Amino acid sequence: DTKLDAPHATTPPLSNSIRGWVTRRAGTGTGKPLVEGQQPPPPPPCCSSLPPSAPQTPSLQPAMQAGLAHEPFRAVLEGRIDVLRQLHLHGANVHAPYDGFSAQFAPDDGAAGMEMLRVGMRPLHLACLLGNLPVAIALHELGADVRAAGPDGQQPMHCAAICGDLRTVQWLHARGADVEAGTDHRERPLHYASAASAVDLVAWLLSQGAAPL
Repeated sequence: DTKLDAPHATTPPLSNSIRGWVTRRAGTGTGKPLVEGQQPPPPPPCCSSLPPSAPQTPSLQPAMQAGLAHEPFRAVLEGRIDVLRQLHLHGANVHAPYDGFSAQFAPDDGAAGMEMLRVGMRPLHLACLLGNLPVAIALHELGADVRAAGPDGQQPMHCAAICGDLRTVQWLHARGADVEAGTDHRERPLHYASAASAVDLVAWLLSQGAAPL
């Protein structure tokens, strides 16, 4: 009989990229991914809203687009699907990669989970890293690419795998994400699931054709 935890014993040394994900995930205090029917914790005071003067037009002025560049990340951190939809409705790009802290999104803004953000991460990566499937679904409905590359080539499936989030990984796979997708360091979702000691997820990935470690 094959032991489900066998991959853990042979997992190669993790790259700094995986260690970074693990550290950020462990430091958030978010716990396990949300399960069906479970409500997310109350969000901190929401500062994710369009300026009162925002024009009711299909697209925003370039200057306003720049000012709202980080708002999708606030909305994801706070679980505000309504804000994501309003931003998209007004022409903001809710899939653009994170470009680092700026005057519009300073480290002391107070949004929980900000320490998880890395340059190049997209809102869908963050939703999967937080284990928030409803937000991930909403972003996909707004056009998010489930295979989009983020920092070091990580895809949303890598983010969900480091959380041990089987349900989100299955949802991503059903929409075209590859269980064998590799990062710039040739790390696959199975490496991340093994690092998270997610036995059920390891077993599922292997059942879907992931090559053993």
